[in-house]
Amino acid sequence: ITNAGTGQPIPDGSYFNAAVAVNVTVTDATTESGTTKTVTLDGAPYTGAPVAVEGGHRVDVTARDGAQNVSTASLLFIIDTTDPAFSDLLPTDGSVGKATPVTVSGSVSADAVEVKVNGQPATLSGGRFSLGGVALTEGTNTVALTARDRAGNSGGTSLQVIFDTTPPTIVISAPTAGQLVDALTVTVTGSVSDANLESVTVEGGPATLAGGTFARLGVSLTEGANTLTATGRDKAGNTASTTVNVVADTKPPTLTITSPTTGQVLGQSSVTVSGTASDAHLSTVSVNGTAATVSSDGSFTVAVVLTEGANTLVARARDSLNHESTVSVTVSLDTTAPDVRITQPADRASFRTTPQTITGTVDTAVNLETVT
Repeated sequence: ITNAGTGQPIPDGSYFNAAVAVNVTVTDATTESGTTKTVTLDGAPYTGAPVAVEGGHRVDVTARDGAQNVSTASLLFIIDTTDPAFSDLLPTDGSVGKATPVTVSGSVSADAVEVKVNGQPATLSGGRFSLGGVALTEGTNTVALTARDRAGNSGGTSLQVIFDTTPPTIVISAPTAGQLVDALTVTVTGSVSDANLESVTVEGGPATLAGGTFARLGVSLTEGANTLTATGRDKAGNTASTTVNVVADTKPPTLTITSPTTGQVLGQSSVTVSGTASDAHLSTVSVNGTAATVSSDGSFTVAVVLTEGANTLVARARDSLNHESTVSVTVSLDTTAPDVRITQPADRASFRTTPQTITGTVDTAVNLETVT
């Protein structure tokens, strides 16, 4: 039983990737002229036409010579015109990683007898293949896969695998370094660059990404100094972080007037007002609109002109974010001496006894302290 196209014998169990015509030759040394043969294909008389139907086929031959001696032969062959196919490939197509070399594995058609990865033979068993030690270079790598089955059909595919060891470039643009923030929350924005960017977080919370920029609203601050950290991560797991230091200041200055004291009566029209003001970002201190001199320890002094009678001294302290505190004291200016008169005894009176009672009048009780 031979292949009519090539004249070569067809071994039992042969695979073909094209249509095959079967040729059957019967020989007999003594009664060749009386020899007959019966050939069936898959149980039906075979006419000699090429067999193209995919799958297994059985050829049965019965030969009889002129003396009625009978011989039989049979074989199976398989028509397979389907190329091997790959599935369940790892790494996946388009995957990004930072390790090299890698192992390439997956499934292939069960009848495959050979698989190569980038031209190197892979281990093949039960429709699964694997090849370790596949080296990658930085950037996009094309991994070529080819497979061959028993019929000689070959199939192939390729994977795009990205090798990335470069971390993202990330910059915080707002708030700026050292910025004073008049709130306990802030919006952090910036720029980030990476061909395989996956995410950006700010203080551990996810930021919104848009066209190479990122933003996270409502990042919490504590009163005083804060360090804000933004971290970019790419699909390979590479990370990069950047920080910015800002100061949250939501409180007004602490302010006191130490001199003069409330209710104090003064006899001079100019008074030196002194006190203390405390704020990390103190800007100005004034009393009744006159700027005070402020020392490094927060103490301040300023001369204020008084008017006769009651005066309210109002001190104001303001910081760089315009938070303001006020305190006040009330003092009196009295530059007029009391008008004192003795009504008894009379002027130049003489006495024979002592002591004597002296009486008189004071014309005002304002700020009067004593009469002696």
